[in-house]
Amino acid sequence: MLHEGLQPGGEWVIVSPDGRALGSWKAGRGEQTGFDISGLPGGLYFLSLRDPAGQALQTERFVILSN
Repeated sequence: MLHEGLQPGGEWVIVSPDGRALGSWKAGRGEQTGFDISGLPGGLYFLSLRDPAGQALQTERFVILSN
């Protein structure tokens, strides 16, 4: 599980294995419980949690299986 104490102004970032940011979502007062990854092809990705200054707090990898 990724860090639950993300401060407003922080963000979630989906990153490709070559380091390209593919999507990001800012933390706010509302709770976002999921991300739409349906447009991403199968492969390995990383979900990075960053503080308001852009510093990575935690990174987890995940795999999308192709059909």
